[in-house]
Amino acid sequence: MRSKTKMIVLIITILVLLGIGIGVKVHMDNKNSNLEMQRSAAIGFKEVQSGVEEIKFIQDGSYSGAGN
Repeated sequence: MRSKTKMIVLIITILVLLGIGIGVKVHMDNKNSNLEMQRSAAIGFKEVQSGVEEIKFIQDGSYSGAGN
């Protein structure tokens, strides 16, 4: 009886850790995708607007002066 309880706890712990790992991976994939979109948008903007030397993103998904 005691070994079954340990086995169940071990299985549940493994499943929870796998779930957390998958969630973190999805989050990081989304973050990398967002950075890639920002980069391509900045490159496109620099091609269209003459005189732009640098585009600085303050944080992921936003830019200074836009409000919240």
